[in-house]
Order: sequence, then structure tokens, then C-alpha cells
Amino acid sequence: MQEQNDHVQAEYDDPQEEYFEEEELSPFDRFVQVVTNPSRAFSGLLGGKGNMKVVWWGILVTLVVSIASVVMVSSRPEAIAQIKEQQMKQLDKAVEDGKMTQDQRDKAAEQMEAGMTPTVFLIFGVAGSVVMLFVLSIMCSLIWLAIAKYLEPNAHEGLTFQAVWATVMVSVMILNIGTIVGIVLLQFTGTLQTLSLAEVLKPESTMLQSALSVASPFNIWWLVVSAVGIGSLARASRLKAGLIWGVVLLMGAVLMGMVANIFTGMGAG
Repeated sequence: MQEQNDHVQAEYDDPQEEYFEEEELSPFDRFVQVVTNPSRAFSGLLGGKGNMKVVWWGILVTLVVSIASVVMVSSRPEAIAQIKEQQMKQLDKAVEDGKMTQDQRDKAAEQMEAGMTPTVFLIFGVAGSVVMLFVLSIMCSLIWLAIAKYLEPNAHEGLTFQAVWATVMVSVMILNIGTIVGIVLLQFTGTLQTLSLAEVLKPESTMLQSALSVASPFNIWWLVVSAVGIGSLARASRLKAGLIWGVVLLMGAVLMGMVANIFTGMGAG
């Protein structure tokens, strides 16, 4: 009887939420499973030996998708014109808010015009894709590592940076799907679409626009998958992991808006 009670208590105290047993999966299997069964996709990464293989395959796939997106946009004059129009509106708004003079606005517009040719856009877009992939994935990994260790102070010894980086690169496949959908929509509609609330509501505030830009179907899907990934690393509640990561994302989006305001305001100096 006592043995049965101990077994029931152990199940009640178990912080794991249907996480699969540790198993070795190929990177391709993980990239497929993250769409169909995220819990299985992240299994075996905690302390796994093939983590860097997953990382490099994830980087390769993401670069191919990102560069394909840049090439597609650079080959569509209407897409570049749409980007120019959005930037012009931001400059005009800065003039209206007194953050920039008309003369400063005109000079900025000339520089933007010179830097938005298809060739320049392609070169900087490809280079930016490579640099930003490494910067953002490493930054994201460090944040996930901090969250996982916060959720489980006595974390498993397999909770290494390599394991977290691999987990991040598996989750990024969701964002890659979003990028591919964007490419398809561009091909058929001729316009760039993010499907975010910022695109629908079109707020005037830069900070609000940055915050609402996080709310898109694929970002929300990624947030849910990220909660599973962080939870699997910490062997903790997905709900707590998702809430913490969601707050971090929102704070990051607002911070981006604040930085944009600061740099726009510097132009009026």
C-alpha cells in the first residue's frame, strides 16, 4: 500500500508534461516533428551528442529560406517600392512629430533611394541574413538558457549552451514556414505581407507597431513551440516557460520601438 502511494505521489510531483523519453533523431526528423509533434522533436537534445549537427543543419536550412526570400523580394520592383513607401511614411511621421526637419527628411530620403536598388538590396539582404541569423540565434539561446535555469535551478547537467542552441534551431523551422508562406503570397499578390496585427491595425506609434508586429500566426505558433522547447530543457511547466518567453518577446519588441524613436529623434538634433 505504501509503495502504491509513493508511486502516485511521484506521478503527481513529476514536472514533466508528456515529454518523450530521450531518443536520437536525425535533424530532418526533428524539423518535421516540430510541426506535427513538438514534444518528440525536442527529445534527446538535453545532453545529446549530436546537438551541433542539428545546429548546423538548422542554420543551413534557415539561410537557404532567408536568402531565397531576399532574392525574391529584390527581383520584384513592386516589393521594393512597398518597402520604400513604408520608410517614406516613417520619415514623414518624424517630420510631423518634430523629430526631424524637412531638410533632414529629404537628405535621408535621398540616401534611402540610393541604397534601395535591387542590387544593393540583394547584397545587403544576403549579408544581413547571415549575420543576423547567428546574432539572433545565439542571443535567443542565451535567453532560453537563462529561463530554463530559472525554472529549474538544479537543472540537468546536460543543459548546455549547445543543447539550447539546437533546441532554438529546431523551433526556428516554424518561422521558416512563415517565411516560405510570405514568399508564396508575394509571388501571387505582388505585395509583402507579415499577417501581423501591426499590418492590420496600422498604428501610428512606432513602439505600438513594434509590439503588434509580434502578434502574427507564425510568431504565435513559434511561441507555443518555444514553450515546449524551453520546458523540455528545464523539465518544467510549458505554461510558465511560454509566459516568461512571451514577456521577453513583448519587451524586446517594445524596446525595438523605443530604439527606433531614439534614432529618429537624433536626426532632429
